[in-house]
Amino acid sequence: MNTLITRSALGLLLATGLMGCANDDSGEPSAAAATTASSEYRATLTVVADEVVIPAYANLINSTGELLTSVQNYCAAIGGVNEAANLAQAQASWRSALNDIQTGLAFQLGPINENDQALAKRLNSPELANRCVVDRSVVSFDDGLVTVDAVRDAGRGADALEYLLFNSTLTHTCPASVVETQNWNALSDDERLTQRCAYAEALATDLNSTAQSLHNAWISGGDDYRSNFINAGTAGSDIASQDDALTAAFEALFYLDTEVKDTKLGVPFGLHQNCFTTTCEDELQFTLSESGARNLLSNLQGFKALLVGGFSDQAAESGESLGAVNGFDDILRVRGFASTVDDLLAKTDAGIVSLEAFVANDQTLVDEVQNIANATQAQICQNASDDPSTATSHEACQIHGQIRQITDILKGTFADVINIRLPERAESDND
Repeated sequence: MNTLITRSALGLLLATGLMGCANDDSGEPSAAAATTASSEYRATLTVVADEVVIPAYANLINSTGELLTSVQNYCAAIGGVNEAANLAQAQASWRSALNDIQTGLAFQLGPINENDQALAKRLNSPELANRCVVDRSVVSFDDGLVTVDAVRDAGRGADALEYLLFNSTLTHTCPASVVETQNWNALSDDERLTQRCAYAEALATDLNSTAQSLHNAWISGGDDYRSNFINAGTAGSDIASQDDALTAAFEALFYLDTEVKDTKLGVPFGLHQNCFTTTCEDELQFTLSESGARNLLSNLQGFKALLVGGFSDQAAESGESLGAVNGFDDILRVRGFASTVDDLLAKTDAGIVSLEAFVANDQTLVDEVQNIANATQAQICQNASDDPSTATSHEACQIHGQIRQITDILKGTFADVINIRLPERAESDND
């Protein structure tokens, strides 16, 4: 996501009187009011770090650690009586880890954005997993010719690991001209499973290492980005102003718009300009495990956590004054935007409820896309997105519309109050 700040977010809040009536005779906010705002916004930054980002990465360490253990157990069981049971456990652990990955991706802030989002790409490649790249990597890894570090993004991350754990077809997917895989199909089933599992273990190890790197980047015992973030604008921080840190946190909310609404739903369902046919099923993510809808739910839950300042019920409650909880919702509520906050939270909760029902009913995004087989069905899908309050058979299209309603509020009142120029993709959104 591009971080594009037009001018001081806090400066606008001060200048437009959202600080209340504590102005001096010149019309400028008083020093006391500015100090109060600075303290309140520092509290918000602290909550983002301590109640959202750091706990999410701690959870990710645990779930990817469990995934690694499960994959190791599966590898050890290949050819034995426990192979199927251990594979099922590895798949279940992968799903749990993926939930935490998708939650964490919903707030791309700070170290996860550095070096062209290198750590984010190690968790979940921005490219769809290229199955031939994975097949080639399996062979090259077994031959000792590559490490996970040397593999391109499309051959690593949770999506590449999905291919190794959920694809029951052992035949490789590469053209005959690809040298690495020319002898692959002649190997026995157990040999192919063993080589795939060895690379799967390497990918699981890399996921756990990446989770540890993200957590270490934030905590005080590590690189301590937390201190840099919450002390923005002081001599001890590399972040120029408190406003820059606050606005960067706000802009992280737009992952819901550019990645969830557009990339994960809009394009595959033909609801975005980047799909040039009725639908673009090939753009769906995590189809082998049918995890696409569950990923959307985790993304939306992560979005809400960043919005309200935590994952707990207490954080989700609407506050009337700044107190123990200092999420974005609280700041805007006490500044006179309670109705906007209530509307945003209601629409967010509605989207979560819809996705929970979609997942609970074992519906899949693949089935939903395939049901849009002609122009008539495409129009029904478009109508469901345009007016998600209307009952429809195309529930994924309806969910797209619910998420669009959320991001419309972000682009409207919220963006006006925080005073940011929208990320480039959000500005040029045509869905």
